[in-house]
Amino acid sequence: MAEIKHTFTAGKMNKDLDERLVKNGEYRDALNIQVRTSDGDASGAVQNVLGNSKMVDVHNFGLETGDNTAVGGTLDEANDKAYFLFAAPKVDMDFQSYVRGAEYFDLIYQQDSKGEGKYVCIDLFDIIRVSSEFGSPIVDGQFYKLEVPSDSKYRVGMNVVGVNSSNNNLLVPGTRIKAIEPAAGGGSWIIFDRLQDCDASDITHFRLFSRKSYLTLTLRKYFQQLMCWMSSCYGQTTSRNQRK
Repeated sequence: MAEIKHTFTAGKMNKDLDERLVKNGEYRDALNIQVRTSDGDASGAVQNVLGNSKMVDVHNFGLETGDNTAVGGTLDEANDKAYFLFAAPKVDMDFQSYVRGAEYFDLIYQQDSKGEGKYVCIDLFDIIRVSSEFGSPIVDGQFYKLEVPSDSKYRVGMNVVGVNSSNNNLLVPGTRIKAIEPAAGGGSWIIFDRLQDCDASDITHFRLFSRKSYLTLTLRKYFQQLMCWMSSCYGQTTSRNQRK
């Protein structure tokens, strides 16, 4: 039988065809091996190449939001670290489906070669809360602020929507958070930028959100700076913002 010789430049495995019909550049099977180079007696010996292995589970931060989706990543080979970007799922606009509320995050996760990792950037950009979680907003039949247990999840400039059981917004369109101030009970007041003139008891859910995720807006800049810093470790110059 004639000997079949192939190169593997196409890098494509083809198990569907008989080996005699496989195109040049493709292959039927492969082993994860390499030919060892050494100054000693082991030079030329074939040895296994380690493959990939599961290192860590990245859990979801959201409430009733489903799993975040990995949408990108980059390597810092000089420090044996990898960075992964996780995007939040699409916000469900049927607010009545939220029994406990929900929080939507975009995340950047750092992981080292030992499987140890941490979140280096967590952007909470959309918060949906049942109205009963907030203090009473009534002020002489009108209201301009909400009492919340903690201000750590809210940012000045966030948009605010308050919906009734039909998912209709009862707040003045375009309402935003103007300021956040301490409350006497240990919580915080979220101050609106305009006076609301509606029956607050009809509001079932509040949504506080940014038009776009802060992380989405700054992601390109973040990775640009990260790659710049990584390049400086290799002694290369790729950007005028490179750390000196």
